Amino acid sequence: MKTCHRITSRLLSLTILLSVYLTGTAFGQNSHSTRENAVSFSPSPDFSITIDRKNVLVYSSPIPASFCSFTLIKPVEIKIKSLTRDIKWVDLRPLSSGIKPVFKDSDSTITFIISKPGQFSIELNGSLKTPLWLFANAPEKNQRI
Repeated sequence: MKTCHRITSRLLSLTILLSVYLTGTAFGQNSHSTRENAVSFSPSPDFSITIDRKNVLVYSSPIPASFCSFTLIKPVEIKIKSLTRDIKWVDLRPLSSGIKPVFKDSDSTITFIISKPGQFSIELNGSLKTPLWLFANAPEKNQRI
């Protein structure tokens, strides 16, 4: 329970930080941002991801973590490759999602299927130092033009 709370807390912190970095604003500040205020994220040196066999950009964040955000319309196969660590085991949180990742330590890959939107934390070898966060977003209902 403590670990789940810690992961939820870290995901919330990342979400807040990302919104501040991407918009260049904090709560209560002017919402008009300029390009100079925005922080650019670089590609992650730690992970590569394919979703249904299509490469997807994984970002590095100022927090020691990597993240990927995508819109989930139908169940998809996620394949993650660790570029910097050998995988001995993997934890995919929240555990309540029931998703059981399959990994091959021979090529440091993890494969699993996501069927519904959610926020997920991928932790390699029991380490919380540099997790990978996946944001599988539901399609927007009322998109602004």
